[in-house]
Amino acid sequence: MAFFRYFGQCIELNIRNASSLSSVFIGGDTGHEIAYAFEPLSKYFPQLEVLYLRIPLGVLSTQYNIGVEHLQLPLLTTLKVLELHIFGDHSFSLLGWTPLIEACVVLEKLIVKFDCYDIGLNGNITKRGGSPLKSLKTLEIFGYCGRRIDIELATYVFENAVNLQHVFVEVELMPYNVSPDSPIRISKLKEIIPEGVSFVLKES
Repeated sequence: MAFFRYFGQCIELNIRNASSLSSVFIGGDTGHEIAYAFEPLSKYFPQLEVLYLRIPLGVLSTQYNIGVEHLQLPLLTTLKVLELHIFGDHSFSLLGWTPLIEACVVLEKLIVKFDCYDIGLNGNITKRGGSPLKSLKTLEIFGYCGRRIDIELATYVFENAVNLQHVFVEVELMPYNVSPDSPIRISKLKEIIPEGVSFVLKES
């Protein structure tokens, strides 16, 4: 088993003879593209078990950071764990990344980590249908604040993960993201969790 990690701006990636590659980390800072790396790695996607992405969102975001709908993604037929670390301006949406989640046909655990810039709800909540996530059993969200970006992604998972069993949510109520309606935002999440799903909420 092998692990490949790259953090930084867009560069040419030449990866060959990586038959043992099982885990990949791709990340960058504000303005760095992320999904550009999918093309040189795509032939290895069917053998990956873990994929970590650090996705910057902000005024310098490109289509490669806002979503992957424009890419022809191969199926990730062995990927069990997908972790998305989202940071920057959370007025954006993560729904453009759902094709990647759906390409992970045996995905068991989805981990999403948010680093907050703002506390606003940022407009109307959009719902998005998709293919059933038949293998997804666990959703973990860190840094939940009840913004559009949080609620949209949670709603998408709850409506499509037909065998979801466990949800863990960590609410980070730091001074910069606490507002009078914070309890309402937390309650809104509780209202949309499917019946019968084990739910753990942690406030830090």
